[in-house]
Amino acid sequence: MQNVIWKRLGFQNLLFWLFAYIVVNPFLTSLPYSRYVVDLLLSFVLFFAIFAVSRKRKILPISTSLLILTLLFHWLHIFGVIEFSPLISYWILVIYLGTLVYSFFIAIITSHKVTLRLISATLCLYLIIGMLWGAIYTLLESMVPGSFSGGTLDQAHSPEQLLQSFTYFSFITLTTLGYGDITPQTMGAGGLCQAEAIVGQFYTTVLVAFLVGMYTSERQAKKEKAKNISE
Repeated sequence: MQNVIWKRLGFQNLLFWLFAYIVVNPFLTSLPYSRYVVDLLLSFVLFFAIFAVSRKRKILPISTSLLILTLLFHWLHIFGVIEFSPLISYWILVIYLGTLVYSFFIAIITSHKVTLRLISATLCLYLIIGMLWGAIYTLLESMVPGSFSGGTLDQAHSPEQLLQSFTYFSFITLTTLGYGDITPQTMGAGGLCQAEAIVGQFYTTVLVAFLVGMYTSERQAKKEKAKNISE
């Protein structure tokens, strides 16, 4: 029984840790051992995402394998057990987050009624999209240094801070705020920013229309059912 309830609350639990990571993370950079706290929060986010996709049995083995690889490489690098390029961690993180985006999207469009779980899933998907693009920007900057520039990036002195800076930039781009403290410097970087801005606009408009349509259809069906019963 507890296991069933835990699975049903998968998206709600994930939403909590996503907000904790995104909102609390920037305030931890000046604290002692902040690197480990930030990485622990990120690990919680990646871990709880598994419970959110647990109903998708076909995608679960892939997600679990990617999660293990992501956390393994990440923490081995943090503790200096194995020295390797951060590119490996970035690539695995991008693939894992991409898998989550796909599985969350399928879970949303195959839903038949508007519930708290569905609303939580839509919010989680939006935040995961922002994190995915942040990981992509970090990967691009690591592969092609100078793809981005800005004062915020100048303050990033570790791979964790670099990922945090690009996660911030990603959400600024996704919401089309565009503060200008980080700017693309190459055509490839500009193209990615453009694509994310388009995805952000389409997501909010199309998804809201989808949820409103589903809710309206559900209410109409209930009214017709009640009418038939009364007759």
